[in-house]
Amino acid sequence: MSNHQDHQNTPVILLAFANPRQDLALSQEKKIIDKALAEARAKKWCEVLVESSTDLKTLYDIFLDDRYRGRIAVFHFAGHANEENLLLQQETIAGKPWADFLAKQNGLKLVFLNACATQQQAEYLSEQAENTAVIATDIPVDDYDALQIVERFYHSLGKNCSIQQSFDHAIDFGGALGSVESVSRASDRNKNKKRQIIKVKEQHWDIYTENKENLTWKLETAQNDPYFGLPVLPLNKYHLPKIPYVSLKHYTEKEASVFFGRGWKIRTLYQEITDENIAPMMLLYGQSGVGKSSLLAAGLKPRLEANYEVKYLRLGETKGLESMFSLALQGDESASLSPEEAAKTWHRIETQSDRQLMIIFDQFEEVFTKNTPQKAKELLVKFAHFVDNMWKTRRPRGKLILSFRKEYLPEIEELLTPYAFNYTKHFVEMLNKAEVKEVINGLQSNIHLQRQYKLSIEEDFIEQVTADIYKNKGAIAPLLQILLSRMWEVMDRSEDRRIFDVALYEKVKLISLKDFLLEQLEKLKKGSRADEKPVETYEEEVNSGLVLDILYFFTTERGTASVQKRAEVLKEYRHQIDCLEGLFQRLIELRLLVSAGDSLLTLSHDTLAPIVRALHAQNEHPGQIATRMLENKVRAFEENEKNVLNQYDLATIEQGINGMRSLNEDEEELVAASRKDVKERRRNNQRLKIGGFLGVLAFVASGVVAWKATQQAKKANIEKEEEIKQREDTNRQKEQTIALKDSLLADKSDSLKAALEEAKKQGDVALQQKIEAQVAQQMAKAQNLAAIADRSFKQDARYALSQARLAYQLAEPTPDFFIQNALANSFYAWLQTTDPAAKEIAAQRELPNWQQTQPTLSYADWSLSKINDLVLRLDNQRSGQVQPVQLKTELYDRLEEASPALSTNSTYLGLINAGIPQIYRVNSSERLFFKESPPREGITQIFFSIDEKRLALLTIKPQPMITWYELGQPITLSGKMALPFVPDAMCFAHQNELLLAQGNAVYRLKIVPQQSPEFSLLLTALIVGQKKLQINQMVTSPMGNYLLLINHSAGLWQVWDAKGKLIIEQAPHYLPKGAGIRSQHIAFAQDDSRIYVPFTNSPAVIEILLPKAIYQTLQKPEKKL
Repeated sequence: MSNHQDHQNTPVILLAFANPRQDLALSQEKKIIDKALAEARAKKWCEVLVESSTDLKTLYDIFLDDRYRGRIAVFHFAGHANEENLLLQQETIAGKPWADFLAKQNGLKLVFLNACATQQQAEYLSEQAENTAVIATDIPVDDYDALQIVERFYHSLGKNCSIQQSFDHAIDFGGALGSVESVSRASDRNKNKKRQIIKVKEQHWDIYTENKENLTWKLETAQNDPYFGLPVLPLNKYHLPKIPYVSLKHYTEKEASVFFGRGWKIRTLYQEITDENIAPMMLLYGQSGVGKSSLLAAGLKPRLEANYEVKYLRLGETKGLESMFSLALQGDESASLSPEEAAKTWHRIETQSDRQLMIIFDQFEEVFTKNTPQKAKELLVKFAHFVDNMWKTRRPRGKLILSFRKEYLPEIEELLTPYAFNYTKHFVEMLNKAEVKEVINGLQSNIHLQRQYKLSIEEDFIEQVTADIYKNKGAIAPLLQILLSRMWEVMDRSEDRRIFDVALYEKVKLISLKDFLLEQLEKLKKGSRADEKPVETYEEEVNSGLVLDILYFFTTERGTASVQKRAEVLKEYRHQIDCLEGLFQRLIELRLLVSAGDSLLTLSHDTLAPIVRALHAQNEHPGQIATRMLENKVRAFEENEKNVLNQYDLATIEQGINGMRSLNEDEEELVAASRKDVKERRRNNQRLKIGGFLGVLAFVASGVVAWKATQQAKKANIEKEEEIKQREDTNRQKEQTIALKDSLLADKSDSLKAALEEAKKQGDVALQQKIEAQVAQQMAKAQNLAAIADRSFKQDARYALSQARLAYQLAEPTPDFFIQNALANSFYAWLQTTDPAAKEIAAQRELPNWQQTQPTLSYADWSLSKINDLVLRLDNQRSGQVQPVQLKTELYDRLEEASPALSTNSTYLGLINAGIPQIYRVNSSERLFFKESPPREGITQIFFSIDEKRLALLTIKPQPMITWYELGQPITLSGKMALPFVPDAMCFAHQNELLLAQGNAVYRLKIVPQQSPEFSLLLTALIVGQKKLQINQMVTSPMGNYLLLINHSAGLWQVWDAKGKLIIEQAPHYLPKGAGIRSQHIAFAQDDSRIYVPFTNSPAVIEILLPKAIYQTLQKPEKKL
């Protein structure tokens, strides 16, 4: 039995009998055919429909019946006929109009005219229906002969012989009968009453067809053929391309004849879209790289065009969503259409063509990737409103298909929900193994492809590639196309026999799309190509980072490919305009870029976008270094115009300018200001040097003068000796002052700060300014060292750590987030090396028990458990102290589900009992009561502020709500606010600020007394590649400097500072992943220097050092690098 029974793909054999004169043995013919096909029916190879007294209306109805449309593979007519007509039970039908109707029937493979003299009809029908074979006779035939030919033909067809083989068997059998003595028969299928048995060897029966491949058709093959019943692609329109593989480019209508692997998907889509009883809109969605565009453009569209009007548009290649209906319905993007006009135009197209209009909007996600979220929402609302009004005016017969990446389905559905029109959804899965094999074996699938490409594909190769390619889920189709394209390029095509085998595969196989990208960049750099023709090299452009930056320009923040106008790219890289046109051409040849229409370019495949973005973020080419540095420095410059680049950063930017896009206005302003500043500093330094030199000269000169004066005084006037002595004393004091200033300027950073304070006390403005300049220069040097560490910690962690440690030292006591991040990244990268010192430090991070930790938040010291229905027990893990808490409440038997909350210093205990919040003082077991009644239902959590002055209640019913109170007896209401979502995690940052997490975003809720609450986004975190992980837990540090964010399932931990800047990107490698951690007892040290993580089934505690503790650890004499 076929694996595709659910596709209703079983061929139908329609037997039509007409015997108006009642002179033919048609009932016997029916029995003969029924018996001949019995085995085939039992095997589900076919269905048989019988019309015993055929009329024209019945035939039309059967062919157009939804149950059989596209599945009638054989039409067998038995009865009377002549050269131009068929005689039905009550009427005569003209052969040519009937032939025109049959020619339009998808799936019709054979017409058997078992009637007299039907050759002329057969010839005409075979010319009109190029995919149908016709069996007919050239003269009147005897009824007995007709029965014998039919019995042999259908017996063979039912045994899964081809049409040609079945016909040959019938002819051979009839030939044997032709040698028998002539006998008279009761009737024939014309008007003669007596005649000789027809000698079929004289070719009175024959097959007529325009395409000999039609004669290879078999019942079982059709039953397993996804394309059976669909319109066949005419070879005169869809020519076989010279190169059968498209690499990363999506298949278009031009490559429809060599598009393989999606047969069943094409069939399903075709049946759904052409079903007039389903909704007028379809949402086609799937992940990036599954081949949605190829499926629509090369698979579905060419087959729809046989019977429908089709308009296929890619959103990225148009002016935008607003113009797509104008372009689809009028062919003009600039034309403006109202919904009513669009409905009338759609109806007019369908009326004039007498065909339904199918409109396909591909790449519909571009509305999100090219616009801000708010703008995208506005455009989609406008689009949905347009469609709704258009279809209220007049419902079309055709369909509208929107195709997009699956991650946008929720947003699109949300915006379509309010409208009256209905829609269906269709998910496009990744290629399965059978489909992969179909793609690989595609060029052997029919005789035309075999003749054109002369390719032999070995079975071992198919199995090996399928096994290897299926390991790369998510990039199966792109990798497969790259592989087959590469094999076609390198294969020896000089001989007639061309082979895809394992040996050739091993030469060109790829592991990933990243390998492909790097390989193509290397080809670009060296100027190599498959045909070995000389080509221009772009080594400098690759090494500088320019090429990677250009590819990055064709991506979006969401990790998708974007379509860009060539003029916009030239404008963005105007400083390199001389090489761009040639570079574009090479990137197209290397299948990294493709033309997306007139003057439009885009990445060759959407799956390249995240890889390009990742390489751009990690690359150390001058262009990428300069880009990242500018992104950081411009923000600082915008905050304060004094935050210019130092001479080292400026040199880095100038070195990388040729490897990046042209500078924007803000960047040009920063660079100009930095150049001016560096120039001014150099001029000042030069002045200082010249001034010092002149001072020395002056000193020497004054000494000479003094000596001469002394000599003259001795000779001339002894009375001037005292004056000379005084002058010498004055010079000596000046020299001592200069020496003191030089000493101060030479001190380290801590001495500089002390010297600055001393200069302020003395009121020495000049000295104060010099020291401030030195301090600023030192901070700039610290930033530069941190940037070096940030760039190099993955390659040389020890060197990076030495630079980050020095940066931290220079910036003490207030290093910024960038320096802290560089130190943390370098330190935890170093701990994973084989350096003995690193291993020692890593080993020391596991403490034997809680008592070995430094002072922490008190609540983390305590473990909460239940003694009985009215008493809870608090155990201090540090001291061993036990503190019972007497509950003044009803029976409490849901302790585990209630998530009890303990305040920072264990002063308060919060419980939720029967939906009611209850607050207790731990020491006295006193219950605190609410002055204003708290919410009566839906409370899920209680939170205490770090200073124990406030508490907050999270309510999720009837809507998400946060309510905050002032702690005391009684507890007083301070404020409340409805939330736009149910938080996944929540905590106090400090008394006047709550933090709420939803998904991977953290929001800040300011609750300052006497002021309206302020709600804003603080940060987005826990992003791994293109995956955004949910924040399951948040912990704030006691001094409010840090925020710990955790996703438990992935074991991802991140530490951020209070301003939303990333400090530690990933938890250290020695931290256990998954279960085994008491997450509710994770705590910061009180000095914000480290984090403690206790185990579930062990007294041990893991220590995570924060930048301050990292620096202190490295400063110990035995730990210095």
